[in-house]
Amino acid sequence: MTAPALPVSGESLRGWVPLAIPAALLFLLGLFSTQAALLVIVGVGALAGIWVIWHLDPAWTLSIGLGLMVFNGRWAEIGLPIGPDRVFVLIGIAVVLLRGPAMVDRPRLRLYPGVWLLAALLIVIVGSSLFNGSLGDRTGFLDLADGIGVVPLLMLLAAPFAFRTARQRAILLGTLIALGAYLGLTALFETVGPGALVQPAYILDPDVGLHAERARGPLVEAVHNGLALFGCACVALIGALSFREKTAKYFALGVAILCLMGCLFTLTRSIWLAVAFSMLFCVLAFKPLRRYASGMTLLGVVLVVGLLVLVPGLSDSADNRAGSQLPVWDRLNLNSAAANAVVDRPLTGLGWGQFEEEGVPYFRLAENRPVTGVGQPAHNTFLGHAAELGLPGVMLWIIAMLAIVAAAVGRQPPEGYEYWRIAFVAYTIALVIVANFVMLIYPFAILLFCALAGLLMGPRLYADMDGRTSPAERPETPNPVSA
Repeated sequence: MTAPALPVSGESLRGWVPLAIPAALLFLLGLFSTQAALLVIVGVGALAGIWVIWHLDPAWTLSIGLGLMVFNGRWAEIGLPIGPDRVFVLIGIAVVLLRGPAMVDRPRLRLYPGVWLLAALLIVIVGSSLFNGSLGDRTGFLDLADGIGVVPLLMLLAAPFAFRTARQRAILLGTLIALGAYLGLTALFETVGPGALVQPAYILDPDVGLHAERARGPLVEAVHNGLALFGCACVALIGALSFREKTAKYFALGVAILCLMGCLFTLTRSIWLAVAFSMLFCVLAFKPLRRYASGMTLLGVVLVVGLLVLVPGLSDSADNRAGSQLPVWDRLNLNSAAANAVVDRPLTGLGWGQFEEEGVPYFRLAENRPVTGVGQPAHNTFLGHAAELGLPGVMLWIIAMLAIVAAAVGRQPPEGYEYWRIAFVAYTIALVIVANFVMLIYPFAILLFCALAGLLMGPRLYADMDGRTSPAERPETPNPVSA
């Protein structure tokens, strides 16, 4: 009688040895300290998660990280000690720059003037921070990392390669449409209820963030939320114009309308002005949109009038916001103080992140308004940067931004990029308008700008190469998309 065959062989058992040894060590560790064993498990799980992210297509990694950026700075309210948004974004950038598993065949990096100028600006900011000691300040450091330079600069380098093919751009498109659906529904539920559908719950907590009486979303700041809504609306319109399937086309159009409604619900005048002017400019300037001009205008009028009439209290809230004088006084006082600081220190400024404290002596009593806004950041990005970095610093920043925009839209885009170009121009116009009313150092808004700019720079970088790239390195030619 022969012995039954074992279900595993000796060779297969030896394959499990590398896993059995750490498992046995973990079991022994648990006998002495359960807490230590749990820490080891968490650490191993974190490393496994990083390994998985490292092997993802960076289009997924950067898109997910960008979408999660709307919770930036609020992960503690959700119960997470570390924000996964930065983990996804930084690993995605590292995969591209270090030629990770999904990017081993990418073309070589090519630096253009906007990148060099932005890098020079970062050096100026770091020097200013070191001189006045604000680099160790958490707010000043995060503004430098997320709001103006380090992560946006890296995104500009990575995005041309991460969103190089039609499939990779579709990943970003789908992610931002899904994000727009979430932000738009959240703004709607914040305004008309039910409040139980507003998630995470911290959004409704008046002690968290600003503008508790308005639609502020997970960003808990109405202006930033308005920019995020409008950015997602611009991208959703790409889907509405380019998707072939009617279900997907109408869903994208619905998300765009929902996001534009959310912009109204923010009750923020700068957002209203930015959305109206940006959309009007793009409809008139871009030929593919002109045939929709009458329909979009009629839809906009019906949407605004209908919401003001049908949503209880919205008309009164909008009237109160439109006639509110305190924000106007704050803006005039802060901008006047920033201008006075520029006159006093035109070359060096007050120092990065120092206006709120060092700008107090520059407030003046005006004849027609009280002194308000003391201790707040400047309500104009151009004046704010000039007050902190001096005229050379703000000019460097302006030239860097102009160079980035010119690199993104300076040439006629190839097939498949035209709608992305329109969305980028619309969003950039909105950013410029809003920058005249707030200090525009918003992580999500800036990173979205850099992702769209980098995506559009891709074809230009490929065309400018010396022709020695192999066929495997050349970007995929997207299929024609019907409007």
